[in-house]
Amino acid sequence: MNQTNYLLIALMSLLLMVSVSSESHASEKLRLTGQVTEIVVVEEDTKTVRLKMGFDLTVQNISDENVIIYKSDFALLSLNLFTLDKSGKELHLFSVGGRASNYESSEAILLQKELDKDLPPYDFTYLLGARESSSFKIETECVFLKSKISASANLSWDEISKAAPILIRLKLEVFPSYLKKQYESESFSAFELKNRWKTVGYLLLDDIVSEPVPLNLNDAVVKTDSQN
Repeated sequence: MNQTNYLLIALMSLLLMVSVSSESHASEKLRLTGQVTEIVVVEEDTKTVRLKMGFDLTVQNISDENVIIYKSDFALLSLNLFTLDKSGKELHLFSVGGRASNYESSEAILLQKELDKDLPPYDFTYLLGARESSSFKIETECVFLKSKISASANLSWDEISKAAPILIRLKLEVFPSYLKKQYESESFSAFELKNRWKTVGYLLLDDIVSEPVPLNLNDAVVKTDSQN
């Protein structure tokens, strides 16, 4: 990995710290909690450690009204690792960005037509009643540098592995960005759908940020050739 890539990682880390810390309107309607169910060291060399993490997550409607949720895979937008000092203040350890859902224009237009109904279509949405919850699983891989570079906000793998406690905050995409922004047209608006469907429930368009999820790196297992 060259110096240009290191600087790019550093810049992305800074932007993600700002992004994750911003308040989401989804937090007023939903609570996202979970636990780490899998930690695997997939690959390790002299410079990096690649870690695979699996999560069991639960989204709960904490409001008093129905929430309409688009049936998606909850794309991981960012993952932020932090620890706490003696006063409970959060201290940054590591952050990395995921990838928002991204469809070609023709597919987006097709989905717009499927969603453009008087009532939320069952095939593409589901209703989470007041105080109801739904569970799902996600997994992701992160690459940690063994040596910290000065331009990066991320700490080295050795520094991170010595921190305690280690907590994770995830940011997930609920409503696809390709339907919400760049492919909106005069004939389709996600915000118009939100207004149209309000007699059924609240259409959630905002991304959702999880509550802190504990991570114990002592539980990590090393992937062997037999696991390939």
